[in-house]
This record gives sequence, C-alpha cells and structure tokens, in this order.
Amino acid sequence: MDCEKCGLRHLHWRKKNETMPNGLTKAGDREQISRGCDLSYQLCFLPFLDPKYSNEIYQAYCKYHWVDYGLLYGFTEWPRGYKVKGLGDIDSGPVFMEIGGTASGMGIAAAMAHGGKVRYERLLRELSVISVFIRSAPESQMGRDMLKWIEQYVSKGVSPEYYTGFLYGDTFLFYTMTWTPYPAKE
Repeated sequence: MDCEKCGLRHLHWRKKNETMPNGLTKAGDREQISRGCDLSYQLCFLPFLDPKYSNEIYQAYCKYHWVDYGLLYGFTEWPRGYKVKGLGDIDSGPVFMEIGGTASGMGIAAAMAHGGKVRYERLLRELSVISVFIRSAPESQMGRDMLKWIEQYVSKGVSPEYYTGFLYGDTFLFYTMTWTPYPAKE
C-alpha cells in the first residue's frame, strides 16, 4: 500500500472514530476532550493530507480554544471553561488563564498553515511579552511559582539565556517560526 492510500485510510478512520460532535479530535483514548497542544501540532501537518478537513478542524479549534483577554490571548490547552487543577502538564507546558504554552507556541505554525494571519501576528507579538515575563519572573511570587512548576519538567531548569526559558521550548519555537508550506509556495 502506498503512503497516500495509508494516509487517506487513517484520515477516514480518524473522522469516524476520533472526531467529536464539535468537530475537534479527541486527545487520545483516555481523554474525551480536545487538547490544544495536540491540535496545534496536528494542524501544522494536516493541511498536506487533507486541506478541507484540516481547515474544518482549525475553524472549530479557533471557536472552542481561542481566548482573547485584551492584552493576553492565545489557544487554550483545554476547551474554554474546562476546569483543570494545576498549571498544566508535560505536554501542555505552562498554562496561565487557560492559555497553553505549547498550544499557543505551536499555534503560530497552525495559524500560518491555515492563513490565520491575524492570530499568527498576535501570537508573534505576544512572544516578546512572554520572554520578558520569563526573564523577570523571579521578581514576583506568581513568577517564582510558575518557574518552580516548569522546573519539575525541565531537567536543567529555566535559564534566561533561552528565549522561552529552556532549550526544548526554543527548539519548538524555532520550528514554528520557520514553518513553511510544503511544497513551498512562491
């Protein structure tokens, strides 16, 4: 079986078994909800397999996972209003006011992949705010709490030498900032 047929079979299975009534996909067998980290990552690649289906998911993602608090905005890790304890997990990265670090960071490429120019530009602008927060975090109790939480997952701790505070975060940021359609559009 060739790769294209395999991919199409997977998409057919996924639409039938993993897509919820709201148009989003479940984030695994255990969870019957969508996750922003999962969706943002998928939406970087899905347009190459099925652009129409990918756009449907992206529109639903924006509807159920995008928040705009004026000065703070981004993709939520769990659907808006979903109650969760703590500040996130190893997949989500830090979660603040529902906004997921990974969901919004990877959301840069997801927005770019779907022509979401306004969201893309807003997320880019917000990066500089996040970076300033990471560098000044030790100055506030909330910042110290967030850094303590992050350091449980980051073996070498948070360092101001990295834009996101740690190497893995910078690696994914580089990926999202350099994402390009394939084949490249001129």
